[in-house]
Amino acid sequence: MAEGGLETALNQVINSERPDCEQLPLLDLLKQLLHNNSTLTQSRLNQLLIENLTKLQDESSFHETTSPSIDLLHKFQRLLFCHICSVTCEDLTGAETLLESYIILMSSLCVSTLTKAQEVVIQNK
Repeated sequence: MAEGGLETALNQVINSERPDCEQLPLLDLLKQLLHNNSTLTQSRLNQLLIENLTKLQDESSFHETTSPSIDLLHKFQRLLFCHICSVTCEDLTGAETLLESYIILMSSLCVSTLTKAQEVVIQNK
């Protein structure tokens, strides 16, 4: 995303008259980024299941540097929280609606990742 593009998109969503975040391109981008990172995490967990945690030949492969998509998600979170914290008397409806939609998206993917992690733990007891 171009420099400042995320901040511009975030401000447009927050300041839009339409409270329905479900139809916005920014939310589609967030869905895709969250899905990509969830898939990556779950594939790493699948690898642990296959290797049975006994022969991790290169443990460092599980501690790779963050991906560009996770960096973009972190930037989005910082921008959204900075906006919420900096606003004093303004209406926060747009920011709150966006935050709620983001949490719902993230929660469903976290549940599936935690389920996969539980499977790895049970398999390796």
